[in-house]
Amino acid sequence: MTPREWIAAAGLPDDFLECVLPVWDFSPAAPALPEFLTVDFFRRWYPLTGCPEELLPEVERVCRIAAENPVVRIYANLVFRVQLLEPPRCRFSRIPSLEKLLGPRGVGVLQLMMALGSLPYVAAKHAELGLPAEHLEGVARWIGGTVGIYKAGHEGIPGHDLGQLFWLRYSMEGRLFRVGRFEYFIQRAPEWLPAIYRHCRSGRTIALAPDGWFAGPDGMRCSPEEAGATALRFSETPDTVRGIPIDPASGRCEIEQPVILSRSEFLPVIAAHDWVPGVHIPGGGGMTPERAADSLRRAKVFFQRYFNREVPAFVCDSWILNPDWQTELPESNLTKFMRELYLCSFPVDPEAGLFFVFGRSGGDRRSYPADTSIRRAFHRIWESGRELRPGGMFLLTADLDRFGTAVYRTTGGRRALEA
Repeated sequence: MTPREWIAAAGLPDDFLECVLPVWDFSPAAPALPEFLTVDFFRRWYPLTGCPEELLPEVERVCRIAAENPVVRIYANLVFRVQLLEPPRCRFSRIPSLEKLLGPRGVGVLQLMMALGSLPYVAAKHAELGLPAEHLEGVARWIGGTVGIYKAGHEGIPGHDLGQLFWLRYSMEGRLFRVGRFEYFIQRAPEWLPAIYRHCRSGRTIALAPDGWFAGPDGMRCSPEEAGATALRFSETPDTVRGIPIDPASGRCEIEQPVILSRSEFLPVIAAHDWVPGVHIPGGGGMTPERAADSLRRAKVFFQRYFNREVPAFVCDSWILNPDWQTELPESNLTKFMRELYLCSFPVDPEAGLFFVFGRSGGDRRSYPADTSIRRAFHRIWESGRELRPGGMFLLTADLDRFGTAVYRTTGGRRALEA
């Protein structure tokens, strides 16, 4: 079977051919049935996701079709290998589904089974690192969370979106780990992180906007092209550091009040080569302050024990850190979590969070459901004329013992100068 014949038989768009040709040698004409497309595999791994067993009849149907139809096997082998096993440069930027062969329900199940196919690779990596079983179960629960996202965007049909398949590569490679409520991504200090200084005696913390950031008249970060954008400046001398302080509660750049820090009193916290794990917040609810604190404290120990690393901070950049949630959802666990962090703002992004909350993006916003508190908060932002805005945060591990006291709001930012 040639690539063109396969495209036609699968009912895939002709323009997908140009994506397939460079990697076609990964797919023999009559490929074996991958283990993840068997009922026994599903029964072994799916329960770890925590999802109900409602899918079994559809799984049996999809597995039967795959066993009989080489076109489905080629698709499953090709997508799985390119997205998860080959170098990232081979990854497909878009992947059409097999809906013409499997129908809407079958498509979601096939894609979910490809996601489950990552778990034996993750288990092998975790065994190599000596990790306990709870960390593998955490990856499986993330897959379970994607089922809910898929349902939200597909009229209640369960499955997994192929756009999220790449995320599992990080777990397979030993770069992403779930520890309690949160996931942690191994990385160096990200470029978006502000310059962080800590008073050498009091331990109070202040963050300054890096040179080259832009802020609007309200002090929130913006693109250089936005009307009223101001270029922020950061400068150093042998004795001082001068810059725009960032308000830890809102992420606002205080452009009207630059500060000068004495190098003898304020020391930089993070170097470019430091491990600064990125926090990812999986879906699933229950993000109480207690569970958040527990995860962060355990993660500090996790990196000490399994990687012999002391991490100076945890960071996160996400739609979930939109500062507007603090006013729109003031009593939520999310807002309680944000109060413990040092926030920084990001430029607006009209689609920030839509996929994760509604399972889709684009289209008429009035058609988006408003059946949960977070969805209603999105609608209130739109109705007020505001745009969605992702945000960033850092939390120094030196401050973990003060989690729950809103330490940065009481002693951080400009208040650090009062030390």
